[in-house]
Amino acid sequence: MGIINKVIKKVSSFTKRLNWKAWVLIFILLVFIIKLPNIFPISSFNKDTSAEEVKPVKVIEVKEQNIALTLEYLGVVKACELKKIGFKMSGVLEKLFVSEGQPINDGDSLAQLQTTDIVLSVEAAKNMRDNAKNAYDFSKDNYEKMKKLLEAGAISEQDSEKARVEMENLLASYNNAEIDYENKLNNLDDTTLQADIFGFVAEVLYEEGEVIPGGYPVVVIRGNDLEISIGLSQDDLQEVKIGTPAQIIANDVWLNGKVISIGQLPDPQTKTYQTRIEIEDTTIPIGMTVRVLLNIGEETGFYIPISTVKSDEQDFVYVIDEEMIAHKKIVELGRIKDAYVFVSGLAEGDKVVTEGSKRLYDKDKVFVQ
Repeated sequence: MGIINKVIKKVSSFTKRLNWKAWVLIFILLVFIIKLPNIFPISSFNKDTSAEEVKPVKVIEVKEQNIALTLEYLGVVKACELKKIGFKMSGVLEKLFVSEGQPINDGDSLAQLQTTDIVLSVEAAKNMRDNAKNAYDFSKDNYEKMKKLLEAGAISEQDSEKARVEMENLLASYNNAEIDYENKLNNLDDTTLQADIFGFVAEVLYEEGEVIPGGYPVVVIRGNDLEISIGLSQDDLQEVKIGTPAQIIANDVWLNGKVISIGQLPDPQTKTYQTRIEIEDTTIPIGMTVRVLLNIGEETGFYIPISTVKSDEQDFVYVIDEEMIAHKKIVELGRIKDAYVFVSGLAEGDKVVTEGSKRLYDKDKVFVQ
């Protein structure tokens, strides 16, 4: 107890000699000593490298593939053959025999004009022709008689010549009347409008009862064959040839086709080249917008999900070796197709990390889930 009392007296004597700055310093040192284990945990000085974290990942094994190379465009459905048909003469539209979308055959009646006035003109022309023929027939008989009388010396040569001239004039009148009658008959035939191709009625431009000017189209007909029109870009012009196969997607229906023509001059506004694609289907509505895939060849290589590719200064992926160690592998990116990208720099059978790469570093140990 005597020793303890001596220590207490010395400490008491020492603390009395300390000023307030010394007490602040002592307080800071005490706080630092208390917090030291939290700042530098003992475990950090005794880390067991054999207990490294093993990170979970998912992988795919890459295999070389043959991938079709395609160019995608939007196209418009058009008719290979589109004809506007109208009457040669003016008139009132009396009857329509067809409606839009209706299939038609060569020779089918499409529309008809009112024929009352034309029928009357045909009858009048027929009467004129018949009268002219009768007059000519009479003059011809008269001339034959005149020739016999001239041979018998009963009339003068002047009288016979007069009969011949009269006959020739009446023949000319008869010929003109015949031509006029034929024209009137043709006009009557022209009052019925007929199709001259197989196809469909694309559009009807007039209604019954309307007056139609001669030469104006009344019905628009499209042929059975359809085509797709696209504007080919200058960059793709060298890739596409006549005969290049194509696939057309219309309302989720896939159709086959091929390129049948490529324009030689670019459109002055779009700078694209009009390209026509032939298709077999005849039921797609004209004017419909469709997707067009032009098949320009195949590419052999590795396609991997775009999400697997990382980038710092270079593009890379993580590849897992047999010892389950992740290695950064530099790749070069090529063509993108949907959610996949063509890459070079991989080898057949490489196991590429698809999930779990966000926390992954080069040489990390992993296990495959």
